[in-house]
Amino acid sequence: MSEFIRKLLRIINLIKETYDKIKNKKSKKNILHYFYFSVITVTTVGYGDINPVTPLAKNLVTIQSAMGYLLFTIMLGLMIAWVDRMKKN
Repeated sequence: MSEFIRKLLRIINLIKETYDKIKNKKSKKNILHYFYFSVITVTTVGYGDINPVTPLAKNLVTIQSAMGYLLFTIMLGLMIAWVDRMKKN
């Protein structure tokens, strides 16, 4: 098994463990709270009103922020390619 797949499976397992901990905890926060934090992280706005505390959460937020940058870069590249095609026509 490749190193990448092993790391990916490890990350998936950590996410599942975190989900199970949140599910088993009687948390006052609902799913909208987590969705808000996720959107703020992906868009890299980072208001600072919610902060990750555990090392796992910090690592996941780092990965999620990188994915936000990647998504923005891909969308920007697609828009530039579209404009370029329009200019050529």
